[in-house]
Amino acid sequence: LLKELDNYPAWRRLNKMRKDQLYRFTKQEVILRFMAFHDRASTYEGHLAKFLNSYMHEYQDASPEFLEQKTQLFTRTVDCAFDKIFGKEPPPKLPITILEAVLVGVAKNLDSLVAMPAPEVRARYDQLGSHQEFSELALKEGLSKKPRVIARLNTATRIFAGK
Repeated sequence: LLKELDNYPAWRRLNKMRKDQLYRFTKQEVILRFMAFHDRASTYEGHLAKFLNSYMHEYQDASPEFLEQKTQLFTRTVDCAFDKIFGKEPPPKLPITILEAVLVGVAKNLDSLVAMPAPEVRARYDQLGSHQEFSELALKEGLSKKPRVIARLNTATRIFAGK
């Protein structure tokens, strides 16, 4: 599933990926991080590799229905972010921590964001960028520690909810 989603055109444009480049699973990891944090952020204990491996292990034999649900969630989320936040243009290079927070925040509020005018969604993204959780200082160290990750994801979810 990750390989299939990694080739989704809007995802490639969102990440400025080219087919002729080797990314060594970096972009697939971002997809996995998105899914795991979307589904299980509350179980994250600060050990990213262990968290992701546990999530993959649990769903290694996932049903076709589950895989289709995840595919739909991912493609709708990426399309919403690409269209409404970035105006269908590749954004400047985003740090993975910001990208995963944006994707989770958008996904948690997907139906309302899809129905919302693009300038309003973009304004929420701009608000996210100016929040202290996403400041240069906050993104310098301890990025994978539980309090930092949970705070970023909760902040993104709250901002994209309009709160």
